[in-house]
Parts: sequence; C-alpha cells; structure tokens
Amino acid sequence: AMLYNSYAFVETLYNSLSENGVMVFQLGEAPDYTSPAAQFSSDSRREKFIHILEEVGFEALHLYEDGNCGFEGPWTFLVAFKGDGDDQAWYMNQAEIEVEIHKRILRTKNGDHALDYFDGAAMQSYRHPHKVFESVFCRTDPKPDSCTTDHFRESVHLSDLEVKMSSVSDGSGRGVFTKVDIKEGTAIAKEVNTRTIHVPGSSLHLIEQYMEESEDIKQVHDYIDGYGWETDTHGGEEYFVEPSIMTFTNHGCNGTFNGLDWKTYQNWKKGYEWAIVTEQNATADMHEYDRQEVYDIFIDRHVKHGALVYNVAKRDIKAGEELLDNYVFFVEQYDDWFHETTELKQICNGGVGFITRAEINAKHHASSKKD
Repeated sequence: AMLYNSYAFVETLYNSLSENGVMVFQLGEAPDYTSPAAQFSSDSRREKFIHILEEVGFEALHLYEDGNCGFEGPWTFLVAFKGDGDDQAWYMNQAEIEVEIHKRILRTKNGDHALDYFDGAAMQSYRHPHKVFESVFCRTDPKPDSCTTDHFRESVHLSDLEVKMSSVSDGSGRGVFTKVDIKEGTAIAKEVNTRTIHVPGSSLHLIEQYMEESEDIKQVHDYIDGYGWETDTHGGEEYFVEPSIMTFTNHGCNGTFNGLDWKTYQNWKKGYEWAIVTEQNATADMHEYDRQEVYDIFIDRHVKHGALVYNVAKRDIKAGEELLDNYVFFVEQYDDWFHETTELKQICNGGVGFITRAEINAKHHASSKKD
C-alpha cells in the first residue's frame, strides 16, 4: 500500500508506458450505500493513489466494478489512459464494441464464445461508475463543486422568446430576443437544455468522410459545425446542437454577452477572476481553466449531461433585448479552440459570421446551378 502512495513509483509506471499507454488497477472491494467518503475510511489510501495518478499526468481515469471476480462482493477496478483522447473507445456503443470483438478475438475450435463475462452489453455497464460510487464521492468534505446541482432555479420559458434578425451587426443573421423582462440569475429556457442533438465521434467521422461526395451530407456538416458546439466529453471530437430556437443565440463580442452557462455564472459570482474569458483576451492558460477534472465520479456518471448546460442571465435583461452568449468555450480541444477563438475575434472585429457566410455561399451555389 505504501508503494502505491509513492509519487516516484507512480511516475515510474507512467513513464514506462508508450505514448498511448493504458494501465488497469484493481482497488479492492467496492463501497456500499452506507460507506462514508473515502477520506474518512481505509479507502483514503485508494483516493490518494488516484490523485497521484492525476498529478503524474494521466489524462483520463475510469472507475468500474465487476461482480464476477469470485469474491464475496463486487470488486473495484480503475483504468488509466496516458494520452489525451485515448479513452474514446471507452465510450463506444454496444454495436461498435461487438464489431471490435468480432475483428480482434480469436475463434475457438468448437465454436463456443471465447469470452465468458464480456460483450458489448457488459461494456455498457462499465462505462459509468455505479451510483454508489457517486454517493460516496459526494460525501467528501468539502463537497465537490460538480455535486452541486441547480434544479430549482427559476426559468424563463422558451415561449417567452422569439427569433428576429440580429441587432449585433449586419452580418450576424438571426438572433433570439426576449419578450419579457428577465432578472439576473434567472435560467433561460432551461426546460429544453436536455433535448439536444448529439453527434458522437464515430458519426462525425463518417459525415466528414463522405461530405465531399454528397451536397446533402455537406449541409448536415455545416449545420452541425455552424449551430453546434464541439466537446471532447467522450474522449474524442463530437458535437451537440440545440434543436430549439436557442440555437440562433448570437455571441456577445467584447464581453457584451448577457447570459452565462450556470456553472460559469456561479464561479463569476464567487469572484473567480478567470471565470469569464472573451475572444479578445483568450490565452492558452485560460483554456486550461475550462478543463474538467481528470477524476470526478459525479461527472463520469453524468458525462453527457455535463455538456448540456443552460444559460443564466448575467444581468437584468429588458423585454425586447437580444440574448447574447459567450462562444469562447464552445470548442474544447485545444488546437480547434485556438483556431475558433482567433476566428471569433476576427468576426467581432468586423468579419461575417459562419452561418451568414454559409448561407451566402449556398445561395451562390444554387444560383450557379440554375445558370
């Protein structure tokens, strides 16, 4: 146990791996619903070991339990990924896992299944930690920020909003306006935030592969890229798109946005100076501030919901005003983020927005076809 609490030893394990290396650790019997937070039990050494894994540089950690180990209770395992984005395969759906097994597993001579306890369905049960792990994690003192939810915040309904041509600039296209006064701290259309269109990495890869061969597929790509936001929540690049009129919400240049996602709003109210970043002052260091914790069981259990945030009014907003968002962190992967933030800055300094640009190009394409 002392060995696994040694930073030097864990760092040696980390350095022994290849660039895309993976390590699996067994961590003993799983907790139950009555278990205290790890810091108050013998599991404190387990927690210290996990935090050392974070410190030495592992980019993703996934905890799961298995009841087929022959012990009296379910056993806990931790999978550690060295490279950023290497855990994309962890989130494959059941069909994708079955295909990979079919490709890679050796066939038995009698035709029986080579695996007794693993298939695509079993992997789905490993993808997210058991509810018990979340309950025990959220008993930590002080309580992790991720365990704080915002279910009871008052919200303005979608029916109180409307779409008109944007007041931001001539090249901004459509925008979303409020028909009622909105007080600071009020959620905006919270009821629709979980109804997003999710484009997982595997689907995005196929769209990008075939969009040059099909105008229809290219339009789907432009819709996803123009109206959605990029995230690496599931290890690799993927997109979420608002299916409601909220997708027309424009960016507020130079910090003029009047809405913030509720987590950012909380950090801003707490006085964190890094909470609000604009396209004008964005730097690489600020990108690091927005990264999620490597080990956070609450987020790991609610990984998809973590990307489905809703906005909160940053100030009092009068009826008739346009709602403005902050696009700076609509992209999470650093290389893409730096490119998108630079382009956002150019747009804010007088350029034309992506959607308006795409619609102009589509009109020119349609007219050239007629000619």
